[in-house]
Amino acid sequence: ITMIISAQQRLLTLSCGSQINVNPTPLRRDDDNSPWCYTFSVSPVIIDDDVRSSTLPPRANFLATQVWPSSRIASTIIEQYLEPSWKVCELGCGPGLPSLTAAMKGSEVIATDLDECAL
Repeated sequence: ITMIISAQQRLLTLSCGSQINVNPTPLRRDDDNSPWCYTFSVSPVIIDDDVRSSTLPPRANFLATQVWPSSRIASTIIEQYLEPSWKVCELGCGPGLPSLTAAMKGSEVIATDLDECAL
């Protein structure tokens, strides 16, 4: 696993040739010390009334690349109440903001998702 430690937007080229904008997504936008993760930014296209992405690789789920409101709420609660001795397992983590928040607090973390693009 390659970890990118930079809060700058990047253009990622996948092995299949697709290109994806990778954006840093902080838990709190006004705090430089806030936990953050990366999300994908793609331009979906509509083909036969079906929304598809022109840039994500086949079988990739666009919804798994987004930070949902529930993820932000979970991250806020984790940041406030998690004890570093706790072990955390996040199922369907997508970009993994709650997992990354728990790791920043010192917990042992397992983050899982079926979508390899999300991981």
